[in-house]
Amino acid sequence: MSTELKTPLIRLAKRTSMDSKKVWLIRASSIIIALILGCIPVILTGNNPFEAYKIIIQGSLSRPIYLKQTIKIAIPLLGCALAIAPCFKMKFWNIGAE
Repeated sequence: MSTELKTPLIRLAKRTSMDSKKVWLIRASSIIIALILGCIPVILTGNNPFEAYKIIIQGSLSRPIYLKQTIKIAIPLLGCALAIAPCFKMKFWNIGAE
């Protein structure tokens, strides 16, 4: 058995600081890229991606009961995200959250 340490494939380093304009540009571009990637399966099925996004928004936000159901489903997901955020901050990755 070798006692040498392996060099990691990915090295994470903390940034000192970022310009707020750059932070918002990264966030906006991430959302745009996610929307574009979400269009790919819709286009492959032969449907209009803009119509699909319109149906998603109308189906979750158009009536008060739909909005209530959307919030009802989102609350446990947000709760899990808030519960595991400190674990990720402490670099404790394998926690089995669902």
